Amino acid sequence: MARLRPLSLKIGLGLTLTVCAITLLALIWTPADPLAQDLSQRLLAPSLAHPFGTDALGRDVLSLVMAAAANSLWVAGSAVALGLFLGVPLGLWAAARSGWRDDVVMRGGDLIFAFPSLLTAVMLAAATGPSAFNAALALGVFNIPVFMRVVRGAGRGLWQRDYVTAARAAGRGTVSISIQHILPHLLGLLAVQAAVQFSVGVAAEAGLSYLGLAAQPPAPSWGRMLAESQTLIGTAPWLAIFPGLAIFVTVLVLSLTGDGLRDRLDPRLKREV
Repeated sequence: MARLRPLSLKIGLGLTLTVCAITLLALIWTPADPLAQDLSQRLLAPSLAHPFGTDALGRDVLSLVMAAAANSLWVAGSAVALGLFLGVPLGLWAAARSGWRDDVVMRGGDLIFAFPSLLTAVMLAAATGPSAFNAALALGVFNIPVFMRVVRGAGRGLWQRDYVTAARAAGRGTVSISIQHILPHLLGLLAVQAAVQFSVGVAAEAGLSYLGLAAQPPAPSWGRMLAESQTLIGTAPWLAIFPGLAIFVTVLVLSLTGDGLRDRLDPRLKREV
């Protein structure tokens, strides 16, 4: 198994970079205008002219899939960034404290967990309207207690280590110890969790788009492409196959990358925490 781990990291990183490269390419070039409609070309099967076929409005499906990647990755990436930005400091603070302070932080996380990301997105959409920003915010709020619990659970054990005791004896403060001695030992764990939440975010964004709660027309989205294809699945299956494959491949490569990063960044992580 040890030999497979670097291979999984190489494959995961290679495919992740490929997905990112395609996403960046789609920002400046696609085979056709993803929003251009041509009813004379509607529902064409995959061919050399249209490798992924065309949809019910005559739009090139390959161009739509490429353009939709930017929306999906932006929402998932923003959600992970928000979770890291707020969840990690809260987790470090809770790990360094005990008593009512720790209880307040953890019960706050439980309160957020009581409202799933989908329900949060529905409430935000009802209050301010559906959008990619609201979808990212809903997923990000749900990610905060995820990272907070990971950091707090692993950090509590690290506070009992001898090097932390020595740092405290030397007069180092809680913030300094958390940043310089606790956080570096959690980077591998955070990398894995970030990759997992990124992959979850891609799937969740597709689900929210399917329900009409994320990116709104005319912005392309994998989830909305699946929603629009459901009535044509019998006559034009490519409309569901290609966006579905895009979601599957993206989630898979992010999971592979997370597993590989865990062993690459900190192979002793399990023993230390």
